[in-house]
Amino acid sequence: MKERIISFLKGNSTYGVDLFFSAEGGVSFYFVELTKKKDEIEIVRKEKGDSLDSFFDLKLETQVPIYLSIRGRGVLNKKIITDSKSTTNSKDLLRKALPNAKEENFYFSTSAINQQELWLSMVRKEQVDKLFNQIIKQGFSVVSVFLGYSEVGKIASLLTEEKITIGETELLFAENQIQKIQPSVERVEKIKLGEELISADYLVAFGSAFNHFTSQRNTKIVSSGLQHEESEYIQKRAFSVGLKVVLSFFLMLLLVNFFFFQHYNEKNNDLKEQLLINQSQLNKLRELKEEKKNKEQFFLKTDLISSSHSAYYADRLALTRPKGISWEELNINPSTSKIDKGEEIEFAIKQINLVGTTSDSRTLNKWIAILDQ
Repeated sequence: MKERIISFLKGNSTYGVDLFFSAEGGVSFYFVELTKKKDEIEIVRKEKGDSLDSFFDLKLETQVPIYLSIRGRGVLNKKIITDSKSTTNSKDLLRKALPNAKEENFYFSTSAINQQELWLSMVRKEQVDKLFNQIIKQGFSVVSVFLGYSEVGKIASLLTEEKITIGETELLFAENQIQKIQPSVERVEKIKLGEELISADYLVAFGSAFNHFTSQRNTKIVSSGLQHEESEYIQKRAFSVGLKVVLSFFLMLLLVNFFFFQHYNEKNNDLKEQLLINQSQLNKLRELKEEKKNKEQFFLKTDLISSSHSAYYADRLALTRPKGISWEELNINPSTSKIDKGEEIEFAIKQINLVGTTSDSRTLNKWIAILDQ
């Protein structure tokens, strides 16, 4: 579980750097950038240069981990024969390679060939530490340092050739292991690596970077500074990934909150609009009720809805009107005052005003007497 978490934190991109120390003391480099997309590892970029400064001038991203290999002058590659009785601890191995060497002065790594043989690569600590510190000061994260050609052996299964020349060194392979390392002047322009053609000069850098995506036996050197740098890189990646996860979570939360806000805001606007419509309808209803009330009061005041028999009396007046009397005006419940705009109208309830003309007063008197009955 821990290895899976660490593998996840490592990321999908890495740099492989092969530093070669020439016999004259110069330093040249070969660089590859690998990226994992789904289940395929792609070479994104390849570079080479003749100095460490030219490597720094590549303007690489400092947050991408570097897998560094060192070979050439000062790096000893020696085949050690072992058996079941001999031990393979560091002191015994160092004694077989350099009998008079002190263990505390060297970094070394081993790469198995078979059950009886292994490759021992070793270098003085001051050479590695000086180089390591120069790279670290540029802000890079060097997570592993390898020696010699050990990392080419790890990718031997991807190669089709049994003999490969890197610079002036020839590697002979058998059973996917480096069996012999020897000087050579032969050059092979391109070799097939998986499905891709690549210059053999980049194989050490590729093999170093390939460690980022595999769980093969580690052949890196052991150094307190290197362990600290690797641990710090994992912690930085964990913080970066964790920060991205937290930010993504809050972004998702904000998006969900935004969608909820949009939904309920639209709903709120719809309800407000409906409320305004309802409020308008309520106001209209109030106006209609007020108008109804005013009309009812008007009809009550004018006695139009009471049982006053005003219509009956009007009919009787018309039926009993004698000849010789003409009507000019008939007012039932007449107003008691002049009608002005904005003023309340008062009516004389249960009263009929009749205006007319006649030339015979006796006929008028007789009609009045009939009405009084």
